[in-house]
Amino acid sequence: MKQKGFTLVELSIVLIIVSILISGGAALSLSQIEKYKYDTTLARLDIIENALTQFLSLNGRLPCPADNVIPSSNSLYGFEQITSSGAGPQSCSAANLLTKTSGTYEVAYGGAVPFKTLGLSNDFMLDGWNNKILYTTIRSLVNNQITNSSCVTANNAQNSDSSPFYICFRGKKSNIIYTFRYISTPSVVTIIDAAYTLVSAGANGFGAYSNSVSSSAIKNPNSASINEIENFDGNYGFVLSGYQKSASTYTLNQFDDIVRFKARNLLVYDCNKEYNLACTNTWGIDLR
Repeated sequence: MKQKGFTLVELSIVLIIVSILISGGAALSLSQIEKYKYDTTLARLDIIENALTQFLSLNGRLPCPADNVIPSSNSLYGFEQITSSGAGPQSCSAANLLTKTSGTYEVAYGGAVPFKTLGLSNDFMLDGWNNKILYTTIRSLVNNQITNSSCVTANNAQNSDSSPFYICFRGKKSNIIYTFRYISTPSVVTIIDAAYTLVSAGANGFGAYSNSVSSSAIKNPNSASINEIENFDGNYGFVLSGYQKSASTYTLNQFDDIVRFKARNLLVYDCNKEYNLACTNTWGIDLR
């Protein structure tokens, strides 16, 4: 009795089915990997935010950013970069930082997360895609009454970027100007007094510094991706997107940055709540 074998047509059908199953499994695996990287990024941002709150409770100020470029073998890797400014308020080192001046004294600083200063492990300089997370703050908020002897509470006075009295965390009122634009409504500009921002460049990495051993070169945004450029140009403007990337629909120019920020007063509230009123009782920082 002869046994019937597969015809070429039947073999072709089987191979097509197998290839579909394999490609489907690969797509699912890719999606799971991307989900893991995204979840890892969110978890790290949560921990960094908690560490910033604790740092404020212990020091009455926020840390300066870390250098974006120096390698992990450098003794300063992961530490905040501060420049001595003599008798006036301290500044963050401008070396390899994104900076923008507003007024006489006020400066926005952007760089890597100072994970060592915050007491975190090396992983917390990076997002889930192994690119450096951008951390930004302003000169007022990296000063306290120790680093700036002119620091005063200045209860009802207006902020003045030309006066050192206001260049400290407790002297700064809750009207810090950062501009955030939601990508879903690009014509709407929202002003929020963010004490700091944290930005992951997402899966495409546009704008972020690489963690490559051989190179720390910035991954320049595509010239057509204005939202990517906005988040990494060193000024006070940021675009919020949520997470819009899909592993199956990803395109080169797709905007997928993940942005975190916290208002000055909310940060002080969390500091007092979590650390036994440290911000107000120890450092004289009020909700203002």
